[in-house]
Amino acid sequence: MQIQKHVNFHISVAVLTVENFSVTASPEILQQMMASKLENILDKFSSYSRKQLKKIPPINLYSDFFRNFGYSYPVLAQLESVLKSPETFARSLPLLDILFITELSSMFLMACHDLDTLISPLTFYKLDDNSEMKTLTSITQRELCLVSGDYCAEDQMGVITSVLKGPDYRTKVTKQTKNALYYIYYPSTSPTDIETKQLLDTLDELEQLLKQHSPDCKITLKGLL
Repeated sequence: MQIQKHVNFHISVAVLTVENFSVTASPEILQQMMASKLENILDKFSSYSRKQLKKIPPINLYSDFFRNFGYSYPVLAQLESVLKSPETFARSLPLLDILFITELSSMFLMACHDLDTLISPLTFYKLDDNSEMKTLTSITQRELCLVSGDYCAEDQMGVITSVLKGPDYRTKVTKQTKNALYYIYYPSTSPTDIETKQLLDTLDELEQLLKQHSPDCKITLKGLL
């Protein structure tokens, strides 16, 4: 998969691709491991009010970015829902379970796509006032218009995700997905050494969780763009 980033792209991007993913680990062990991850998240954030949460890095950066467009940070809403009712962390597909638990642990904005549905190259860029009108068919199959100032990724078939609107329907992960692309968007033009380490550590956490579920899977790409 060829992935490139235009020079006007001012959000940091971390990517990881996994191939031959197939869950073979014991369901009981995986359930215990994911429950432990969730407990750590509750211990980490449960003592904070909403106002306090919005001041914690990296939540504060995402909240500021989304607020500029009149949006709230969706991962914060997910975290608040889980903090209020931990049982709302419902299991779906393993590839997405891994994404959600890593999102909540790091509070980084992430997404996952079926790698086999993508037509290389994959390009990340910023939409500006001079950009042509772009649309995205959401996971719920709604046609959404993208807005100036948003950041998006597209392959040869069209836009697959945007920071503000989320991932698309065409490249969504399904039960049949064996090869997947994960990405992390980080709203900083020049991450500090600490922030860069946190992004890389999150990729390591993703890899660890993927291999715990599927020991024979292969990580074919991992790093910052």
